[in-house]
Amino acid sequence: MASKRATTEWGVPGDSASFAVIAAIAEVEGVDPTALDPLLYDAVDADALDRLFRASDRGSTLLDGRLEFSVAEYDVTVFGWGSVAVRRRDDESARTTGEPTRE
Repeated sequence: MASKRATTEWGVPGDSASFAVIAAIAEVEGVDPTALDPLLYDAVDADALDRLFRASDRGSTLLDGRLEFSVAEYDVTVFGWGSVAVRRRDDESARTTGEPTRE
């Protein structure tokens, strides 16, 4: 396992919030995203997640805030500005480090 937490961003055409979550979990696990079981789909509707955080023509997302949920042993936070933070629940230090900043 590479780390107990990761932050990933998306926003270029073709990227999605759901893939950013998978990529962040893969980073924490130290594996390629394609090596993960489809555990995201057991926790959240990935299509709905992508619709909530898909950029509109105005450049903003439908959800200007954040969505928090759990996937297996991970706590996931998806931010409306295009950032995903993932931490393993056993990472006590992540509880006090704050959230990614909006650039």
